[in-house]
Amino acid sequence: MIMKVFAQITALCLALIMCTGCGAKKEAPELKSSAEPAAAAASIEEEAAAAETESAEEEAEEAAAEDEQEEAELSFEGNTAYAKPAAVYLDENGKLNVKVAGRGYGFNGILPLRNGKLIVPFYADVKVGEKTVSWDSASIGGGAITYIYDLTELPDEVILYSSENKDEQFTFDAAPFITDGAPAEQ
Repeated sequence: MIMKVFAQITALCLALIMCTGCGAKKEAPELKSSAEPAAAAASIEEEAAAAETESAEEEAEEAAAEDEQEEAELSFEGNTAYAKPAAVYLDENGKLNVKVAGRGYGFNGILPLRNGKLIVPFYADVKVGEKTVSWDSASIGGGAITYIYDLTELPDEVILYSSENKDEQFTFDAAPFITDGAPAEQ
C-alpha cells in the first residue's frame, strides 16, 4: 500500500515539474522596425547558403583525399583497423622510418599481449627496387605505428598487412608520403 501511494505521489510531482518547468518565462525578441524580419530572414538564407558551400567544399576535399589513396582494412583476432602511410622519411641517424596512421584496433593504444610481450598486430614492409624489406623495430603512439628499418634509402612502395594474414597485402606508392625528416607531432 505504501509503495502504491509513493508511486502516485512521485508521478504527481513529475507531472507538475513537466507542466510548470522552472517557472521562467521565455521573452519574445523585441522588433524595432518592420524591416527587421526581412533582414533576419535574408541573413538566415545567407548563412544557410554559406554552410551549404562549405559542406560541398569539405565533401569535395574528402573525396579527393579518398581518391588519392584508400586506407587498408586490416584485421587481427576479429578486430578491424583502417590504416595508410602517413610519412616516409630518414631519421636523424639516416635510418628509414615509415609512420602508418590509422584508426581502430592497434592504433587506439590497445595491443595484444603474448608471453609478457606486446604484439604489433599489423606489419609494414617496404620495397626498394626489387628487394622487399621487413621492419626491425616499431614505436606506437598518437594513433600511429612508426616502423624502423635497417635501411638508409627511401622505398618505392609500402606494403601493409596483418600479422595473421600475410596473403592479403595493401600496397601504397611511397612517393606521396616522403617527407624531409620526422613529421611534426599533431
